[in-house]
Amino acid sequence: MSTWERKAHSIAAGYSLESARKVRTKRDLAKGRWKPYRPPEIVDALVKGLGLHDAQERERELKRLFEVERQGCWTLI
Repeated sequence: MSTWERKAHSIAAGYSLESARKVRTKRDLAKGRWKPYRPPEIVDALVKGLGLHDAQERERELKRLFEVERQGCWTLI
C-alpha cells in the first residue's frame, strides 16, 4: 500500500470518527443505544477513489481529493 493510499484511509477514518463522536454521546453509549451517523461527502469520494481498479486513475483521483480537503473546497467533490 502506497503512502497516498494510507493517507486516504487516515483522512476517511478521521472524518468518520469525528462525525460519530458528534452524534453519539457517552450517555447513549453507556445505555447501549446506537445512533446512525453520516460522514461528510469527502469520505464517500475517498472510498470510491480507493475502489478504482486502474492504479494511475486511483492515484490521480485521490490526490485531487487531497487538494480539495486541504483547501476546504467541498463544492469541488
